[in-house]
Amino acid sequence: AEPGLRARRGPSPRGHFCPRGTSLPQPCPAGSYSYLTGQASCFPCPTGYYCPENVTHYSRHPCPAGFYCPEVSA
Repeated sequence: AEPGLRARRGPSPRGHFCPRGTSLPQPCPAGSYSYLTGQASCFPCPTGYYCPENVTHYSRHPCPAGFYCPEVSA
């Protein structure tokens, strides 16, 4: 994460979102991702992938062999 990100106001960067009513970026929680800037929420990680916190795209995190990775509801 970028140093001082929580103190920065404005459009949320990739891997982050700005909850409705605030301009303070928050990292996307585990199970979600955001490849766009300025989002009010993050996208759910699709079935077959896992998304740790602050992810910009799920494709780099395929579900490991022997595990089941369902889509996580927000």
